[in-house]
Amino acid sequence: MIEKLIIGSLIVFLYFDYQTIKQDNKSKKIYLMLSIPAGYMLYSYLTGRNLPNLDDGFQLIVGPMAEAITSWLQVK
Repeated sequence: MIEKLIIGSLIVFLYFDYQTIKQDNKSKKIYLMLSIPAGYMLYSYLTGRNLPNLDDGFQLIVGPMAEAITSWLQVK
């Protein structure tokens, strides 16, 4: 539980640091692009829910092809 509080406090710190970055447009866009996935992962981590992530996306896209290749390469 303590590690969840540490991670959450780091995210809150970064949010308040955003207030100082807000003046620069380029930094603001980069910060927002990085903070949206971080917020999604933080929510998943803090609530303990198994939300979809990048691994699930790769499994959906590449999974059937990888299973076909491994079935071809099996020694019988």
